[in-house]
Amino acid sequence: MKMYRISKIQQARYGLTVSILILCVILYIVFSVNRRHNDQSQLVTHSVQVTANLERIYAKINELESSQRGYIITQHESFKDSFATIENSLVKELIKLKLLLADNTKQIKNAHELDSLISNQSLWLKENINTLNKIRQLMGSVSMMKVVLKIGAMKEIEETQMNKEISLLNEWSNWSAFVIIISVIVVAFLILIAYLILIREYAIKLNVEKELLSYQEQLNEKIVKLDISNRELEQFAHIASHDLQEPLRKIITFSEIINQKFEAIATPEVRNYLDRISNAANRMRVLIEDLLTYSKAGRSDIEKVLVSLENILYISKDNCEMIIQKRNVQFVQNTLLPDVQGDKFQLVQLFQNLISNAIKFTTPDVTPVLQISCTIAGKDELATEITAPLFNKYFKIIIKDNGIGFSEKDYKKIFIIFQRLNGRSEYEGTGIGLSICKKIVENHQGYIQAISQPGIGSSFIIYLPRLKNI
Repeated sequence: MKMYRISKIQQARYGLTVSILILCVILYIVFSVNRRHNDQSQLVTHSVQVTANLERIYAKINELESSQRGYIITQHESFKDSFATIENSLVKELIKLKLLLADNTKQIKNAHELDSLISNQSLWLKENINTLNKIRQLMGSVSMMKVVLKIGAMKEIEETQMNKEISLLNEWSNWSAFVIIISVIVVAFLILIAYLILIREYAIKLNVEKELLSYQEQLNEKIVKLDISNRELEQFAHIASHDLQEPLRKIITFSEIINQKFEAIATPEVRNYLDRISNAANRMRVLIEDLLTYSKAGRSDIEKVLVSLENILYISKDNCEMIIQKRNVQFVQNTLLPDVQGDKFQLVQLFQNLISNAIKFTTPDVTPVLQISCTIAGKDELATEITAPLFNKYFKIIIKDNGIGFSEKDYKKIFIIFQRLNGRSEYEGTGIGLSICKKIVENHQGYIQAISQPGIGSSFIIYLPRLKNI
């Protein structure tokens, strides 16, 4: 399921990336085509403007000739004034023409030649405005013909260029239309794919929601069953603490009375049987008490408050005072223990069990030495078998002893209930103590581990969450 989800996420990312790239390419192509289309349009417009300017120049020259002839025929001064006005207008048109052709080397050369020809023609017209000399008129006609030919040549160049630009413009218009159509098809295809993916994901979502609803119902049923089991466990704890222990107390009491009353007349065999009865009853009492402690430790609905582990350690030592004094236990502690959020009773039980275990599993001829230290560990420092730690920082508390130790193959056994690594005749106990420790640490959202070497000692490592406000 996890690999499926990762695959789906990767597919969605790849699809989104490809879609964005395709859209970027389409936008770039459309932009390029549109820019080229605009460039061609501007070139065509430029050619039209040049041609129109040449037409106006040609018209102005004709108007100059008309004004000259009108004055020669009528000798009216208005034609002279009109000649001057038209001449000024013609100069302005020539300036505009040169500005339009500034980036065209060939045509700007033609424009300068045209300017020179028009200047000559204008000069001829001015000089001959008061005479009808046939020779001069003929020379003026030749000059006019040169102007007309030059204008025609320039117009032909512009028309050729314009026809070329119009042809290219039509090609780019067709290409632009083709690109737009393809773009619309591609975008429509992407939208269709996105729609189908959404429909598919929606169907998957509905199925997942149905499964979640089914799981929720199953979970609710299990919660109800768990509540019933918890109530039954509480009832069992009540029975174990009262009803089961009462007969045991009577067995122990009566066996002691019999042993004391008939000690003088009892045979060794009878005394042996009575001792066995008393020992068995005491073992059962201890077992019931440990089971009660285990059942209480198994409850995770504890009320957590700010607790000083230094104080917890002190109480735990005090509870084990008799055995500590008897075995002359030495404690080595280089750092103070921190404050944590937790249940005081359970944490005392945790430290007390670990201390008593360390003392119990040290050979009688060796003085028990317990080294206690605490550091701060990041979640990356936790052992590899701990997956997905809940917190970023942990208090790493190590309780190290110089006891008998255990082999690496027994590591996973020690935290399992009723699992004993040594015979009952060698070391007393019920095999529940470390199971209780594991339960307590888990109740506090922590982890417990152990490393050991036979004959050298063991180290129990406790990870408790380091909250931000501590």
